[in-house]
Amino acid sequence: MPTAVLIPWTTARRAPWFLLIGIVAAGGCGDEGWVGVVDAYCLHHPEQCDRGTTGGTGGQSPGPAPNVRVTEIAAGWYHSCALMADTTVRCWGQNYGGMIGNGTSGNLVLPPAPVDGLSGALHVAADYTASCAQLGDGSLRCWGSNNYGQLGDGTTIERHEPVLALDGEEVRQISLGEYHSCALRDDATVICYGSNYAGQLGDGTMTDRTVATTVPGLSGVKQIAAGDVQTCALLSNGTASCWGYNWAGALGDGTTADRSRPGAVLGLSHVRKLAVAANLVCALLDGGTVSCWGSNEYGGVGDGTTSNRTLPTPVVGLSSVTDLAAGDSHVCALEQDGSVKCWGDNAHGQLGDGSRTNRSIPVLVAPLTDVVQLSLGTTHSCALRSDGTLLCWGDEFAYISDSVPNDPYVDRLRPTIVVF
Repeated sequence: MPTAVLIPWTTARRAPWFLLIGIVAAGGCGDEGWVGVVDAYCLHHPEQCDRGTTGGTGGQSPGPAPNVRVTEIAAGWYHSCALMADTTVRCWGQNYGGMIGNGTSGNLVLPPAPVDGLSGALHVAADYTASCAQLGDGSLRCWGSNNYGQLGDGTTIERHEPVLALDGEEVRQISLGEYHSCALRDDATVICYGSNYAGQLGDGTMTDRTVATTVPGLSGVKQIAAGDVQTCALLSNGTASCWGYNWAGALGDGTTADRSRPGAVLGLSHVRKLAVAANLVCALLDGGTVSCWGSNEYGGVGDGTTSNRTLPTPVVGLSSVTDLAAGDSHVCALEQDGSVKCWGDNAHGQLGDGSRTNRSIPVLVAPLTDVVQLSLGTTHSCALRSDGTLLCWGDEFAYISDSVPNDPYVDRLRPTIVVF
C-alpha cells in the first residue's frame, strides 16, 4: 500500500516548515517512484505520461469526470483557481493571506480545495495574493490578502473565505493586480481600488483607496486589465489606454514617466484583447497578430531582442492568435488550431518547451493541443482543453504539492495534468 510521508520543505525563498506532500508508490510513474497531487494521474494512465524527471503529460487525456471538469482557469502569483462545471471554485498552491479560500492561511502549499461556501460562480479571477468570483446573481465575492483594500470590501482585513465585494456596484469584469484591483462596470466605465503608489488607480492621485474610485475621463471600455502597478483599458474603438508605473515603458506612450491618469497607447489600433504583466503589456490585434511593449529583459516583447520598448512592437512569427495571456515576465498565445506558443522568462520552465532557456521569440508548447483558454501566473502557466482537462507547467511551488524525495522543489518543464 502507498504510504503518506511527512518531509521537511526548505527553500531559499521560504523558511523551513513541514508539509504532507505526496505518496510514495513502488514503481510509481516516471523515474522518481513518487506520485503526488498532479502526477497521480500517471498511476492510472501511464501511457499518457512523460517518463522524464521533469514530470508532465503531453498526450491527450480521456477527459475528466463531469463533476471535476474545469470551465475557466485563473492563475495567480503562486496559486491558481479553477471554475468547475458545477459552478463551484477550487484553488490550490501557496496559501499566503488565505488566497485558497478554504478558511485557512499561512505559507502552506495546498492541493486543489473547494472555496468555502461558494457556488453559482460564472467567472473566476486571481492574481498576486487575492482571488475573486463573479456569481450568477450579479454579486462579486473575493478572498485573500487585503492590506491595501484590494478585495473591495471597504476594509483592510485579510479574508480567508469569500466576502461580498463592491456592494452596490454592477460590474461585468474584474481584474486583479499586485495590490490593486479594477472593475469594468455595466455602463462601460471603470472603478479601481487598493494600492495607488504609482497612480495605478487612475484617479489623478497617489492615494490608496479601500473604497472604489471612478477612473475619470474613461468611457466606452470593453476590457480592463490590471498589472502589477499599472492598468490598461481596451476601448470600444479598438484603441488602448494605460496608466500607473512606467519604468520600462509599459504605458506605451513613448516615455518612462509614471502617469496617474489614463493616456493613449501610441500607434495602436484594432485591438481585440490586452494582457498586462509586471512591466510588460501585450495586445492581440485583429487578424491574429500580437504587439508588446515595456520590459524586455527576458525577451517578453517577443521581437527577438532584449531591449525595452516604450512603443508597441510586433511579436515575431504570430499570425493566427485567438487568445493571449501574460504572467510576470512571460507571455503565451493561443493559436487558431488549439496549439500554444510562449516567450519571455523561462527560469522555472513556464514556457513549457522542456527547457529553462529564456526565449525572445515564441516557441511551441509541445505536445499541447485542443486548448480553449490560457491563464498565466507569476512563473507558471495553465491551459484549459475543450474537454475540461486542465494542464499547468512551470514553478512547482505555485500550483502543485507533489515532489520527489531529497528534492522538494521540482518545476514542471512540460504541461502536467492537474488532478482534482
